[in-house]
Amino acid sequence: MASTGVQGMIVGRAASAVPSLRGGPEVPSLAHRTDGIVLALAALDTALELIGAAVFVVDRKGDVLHCNATGHGLLQRDETAVRAAVAQMTTAGPVRGPWELVPIRESGESHGYLVLCRTPARRPKRNSLSEATLRWSLTIRQREVLKLVALGLTNADVGELLGIESCTVEYHLSAIFDKVGVDNRTTLIARLLDL
Repeated sequence: MASTGVQGMIVGRAASAVPSLRGGPEVPSLAHRTDGIVLALAALDTALELIGAAVFVVDRKGDVLHCNATGHGLLQRDETAVRAAVAQMTTAGPVRGPWELVPIRESGESHGYLVLCRTPARRPKRNSLSEATLRWSLTIRQREVLKLVALGLTNADVGELLGIESCTVEYHLSAIFDKVGVDNRTTLIARLLDL
């Protein structure tokens, strides 16, 4: 049975393990193949979650095919920068920062990559929030929003914790961006951590 990539290899092995009822080689039924694929993908998800970093499965062009929960959170926070770094690594080589590129090989041929971002999320110092409040003339609510955003929460999560709508969180973030002179969360958090 020909297989393509790691998933194909796993599915191919799972399919070849199906016993034949007639004594000869058996072509696995669609149900057996589907069970094997589901099992292989569940194992992939479990393995990716055990890695203590953001992990992305990407094709040779750098398109993200799958990621673990930490990787998904990173994509939600700054999808453009993550996708650009991943694409650059797979086509032009290493980029600055915590990124690591691991080829996924079968029979010596690379079919894609695991891309790891090994830097753990840093929590801002308590002093950073106080300094930011004074330096950027933040309101109490803006400080609360900034604190939760700095911890990696989404607008919806921030809104739920503060008892406000997601669009209100966006309004506060926009005001913070204007006061700080930035246009995205990543730059805002970097400025906060530099205080």
